[in-house]
Amino acid sequence: MSNSEHAKSDYVDMPRSSRLLWHTFELTTLCALCYAIPVALFMNALFSRILLDTFFLLIGLLALTRLVGNRVAFVGLAVLWVGGCCAFRYYVSVLPLVRDIQEGAARLPGVFEPELLVSAHFISLKCFAEFVLPFLYAIYCVRKSFSFIRFGIAIVFGTLGSKLLLYPFLENRTGYTAAVGVFYQLLFGMTLVLLPIQRLSLERLVGFPLRRRLETNGEAPTDFALRILGHGVLFLFLGMMVYTAPASLAGRLVYRRVMRGPDPTYYSPALRNGYDDTAVLFTKNGRAQLESLGRSFGIQTVDELKNLNNQKQLDDIWKATDIAHLKRDHTTAAPYFTALENLGNADYLEVASPTFGCLHNTVRLALSRALLSQHEGKSEECLANVAMIFRAAATLRQTPSLTMQMMGVNMDYVALGLSQICVQSWRGRDPEVALLLQTLNRAAPTVRASLNIDKMWRGPEGFCQPVVSDFEIVLPAVFRAARHTLTVWLSFDLIRLRTALELFHCDWGQFPESLDELVPDYLQSIPRDPFEGKEYEYKRRDDHDYYLGVNHEKKWFVDKKPLTFPSPNLQESISSETLK
Repeated sequence: MSNSEHAKSDYVDMPRSSRLLWHTFELTTLCALCYAIPVALFMNALFSRILLDTFFLLIGLLALTRLVGNRVAFVGLAVLWVGGCCAFRYYVSVLPLVRDIQEGAARLPGVFEPELLVSAHFISLKCFAEFVLPFLYAIYCVRKSFSFIRFGIAIVFGTLGSKLLLYPFLENRTGYTAAVGVFYQLLFGMTLVLLPIQRLSLERLVGFPLRRRLETNGEAPTDFALRILGHGVLFLFLGMMVYTAPASLAGRLVYRRVMRGPDPTYYSPALRNGYDDTAVLFTKNGRAQLESLGRSFGIQTVDELKNLNNQKQLDDIWKATDIAHLKRDHTTAAPYFTALENLGNADYLEVASPTFGCLHNTVRLALSRALLSQHEGKSEECLANVAMIFRAAATLRQTPSLTMQMMGVNMDYVALGLSQICVQSWRGRDPEVALLLQTLNRAAPTVRASLNIDKMWRGPEGFCQPVVSDFEIVLPAVFRAARHTLTVWLSFDLIRLRTALELFHCDWGQFPESLDELVPDYLQSIPRDPFEGKEYEYKRRDDHDYYLGVNHEKKWFVDKKPLTFPSPNLQESISSETLK
């Protein structure tokens, strides 16, 4: 009887429930692959990378099998294929990670503690083992006779099992997710026994033979070399598990070290009870309600705001704007302005973070309202909006979510852009410049504060756990966030110094010889460059002209893409020559 006939007879003899189970398994696998490929390519979902890795690994191995008929040659080429995949992933993802740690962590004190940096090397090992362990397990399962079906099943279960074995204690799991994790680990353990030992039972389940019956007695060939290869692969598989065990244990210890302190309460109704108006920022309907408001105004983003170089450009924007319609939009958005004000008055958020779209549109409308007040000569109302944005940004930077913290940084960008427009428009006007400097001095303690890394490490919304799957995706974002945060410090310092210089000129009719003359009447102390700790460059050219800036060419953080704000030609935008 041929293999196909034997498989057909086995399939007919199968119970109906077993056939239904097998078809369900086929359909589930197909749907998972069809879902994982587009999601992984277009959304970069972390969990779908497991299925995507398995898919491409199977495609490569099947292609090698088509080209090579010899079993030993196939095994050799397959090992090279898997090793190449591992090397590619290692050099593409892990090495830049280690380089970022070495170059960045030393320059960002307080972001990462030294004893936590060693965890990145554990991640490198696990990233390598993720590819190797499933393949070694599959080779062990087909050590006596090769079968596409059996090899594919072994790869799928091996991928699932290696993922669970390598990351058993590294996520902050609830009771439900922990129970599910234990169930899948038990399922993998049962499969580990089922595939190599009880293959006859599995053949009856799937409906066709998982091994080639080459002898009349139905026993698989027992070639000595293949047996040695199979047992060698098994010992190598177990050895890699044992070798990665210290990494998993160390990861668990580091995780406990990081998850210090009690978890904050995220779903307490205290905030909504205390600040009822703030609740509108937490509704998904807010984005739809605000989306169409204020669109007639010519400035909608921070980039458009920072590209304003003189008052004439702003006047041209106002000429093209329907001011009456813009005021009606501001009246419609009044509840959201109240919510943003209450958000700034809150000490911290005890509930889930506000919806990003609603918060973004509220800040966008607050930007246009502040510029409208500045255009109409209402300096106090303009600065009240600036202070409101600064305070709301400070609250968001206390949340345990990097997304919300960076939203707070973006709001600081908006407030700084408004401040730059104000100091540019109010040159020589003592009362307005004095109010602006007072607003900036009040905001200084909150703006010049580091990212709250401690809060990001705690709780179910914690962002950056030093030991986490696909860590190479997570860690660079922290360094980028820290760089952008320090850039906010730098921009804030320059605008505050410039405001103090303008107020000094209003009082004395000339600019000071050095920045030290601003202390203590205008500033409590002279800030320093947050990146290198050096003094800012200041040169008095004459009584009515000066230069204030920083040399970006010498900064370690410069890359191919310029930072969002301030502009690359920061010296020119700060220099008083651009205002003449």
